[in-house]
Amino acid sequence: MTNKRQLLYIMSPSYSGSTLLTRLLAAHPDIATVGELKSSEHGNEADYLCSCGALLRECKFWSEVVRQLESQNIAFDIYNWETRITSKNLIANRVLRPLVKGRFLESIRRAAIFCVPPVKQALSTALGKNEAIINVACGLQDGSTFLDESKDPLRALYFYNSDIWDLRVISLIRDGRGIVNSDMKHNAKSCTDATNHWKEKIKEMVRFESYLPAENLLQIRYEDLCNKTDLTLQKIEEFAGLPTKLAEARQTGAPIQHILGNEMRLRDMSQIRLDEKWRTELSESDIEAFEKTGGSLNSEIGYRG
Repeated sequence: MTNKRQLLYIMSPSYSGSTLLTRLLAAHPDIATVGELKSSEHGNEADYLCSCGALLRECKFWSEVVRQLESQNIAFDIYNWETRITSKNLIANRVLRPLVKGRFLESIRRAAIFCVPPVKQALSTALGKNEAIINVACGLQDGSTFLDESKDPLRALYFYNSDIWDLRVISLIRDGRGIVNSDMKHNAKSCTDATNHWKEKIKEMVRFESYLPAENLLQIRYEDLCNKTDLTLQKIEEFAGLPTKLAEARQTGAPIQHILGNEMRLRDMSQIRLDEKWRTELSESDIEAFEKTGGSLNSEIGYRG
């Protein structure tokens, strides 16, 4: 047993359904969350909405978060959290920001964190601010477990190495063709560029997983989340050691949530539909480009045909 707070962390490529998963898990009475804790900026101050429906600047939950943090002498701007693990010091940032590496390079990074004061200070400051926000959110939402939707494997590695929390990682994967299709549409990328970006993220996730004990990792599929929702959520509850309450919560309706992030936070959750638009939106040449660049990796993670 541990006295550390449990921290559930969703790790995934973008466009894998992390916001959907977050909103579903947020219905559990023992889970507190605000979405992506690493989020840095939150839209236009005049009209940005919290998932509760209130303007962010008028949301009572977020006003209380600011008040409690300021009472601890922690400056907190609800439109710019400054919770990313980064630094204005160029040397420190070069150490802190690259992707998760292999064991030799990560040992060098850990040595630099220990020996180079600006690096050590930047990491300590960032972890301290994240911890403070987590504690306040859990207090306000009566949650024993905090859920961070930040997706980034390197952030998860810093959290794990900090030994502040009992870190449990949900590795959320999706058919790479669906991710590539969404990336192409949202970011005007070519199929090859989008596929290479997806491949890099999957490989980084695999490298991170090698640092984590098997019992601290659960892999789930976006497709199962949509098609076998209750069963998938029950697996997560069991993984986290939480009572199975999400199936009932889905029937009775989710409680008011205070999640920031992409527009999915504002959508109706009563009907969950599997998004496989890639099957009709990707051209034959796109499929060929994907298969050439990423087909073998897609097969390795279980997606064939």
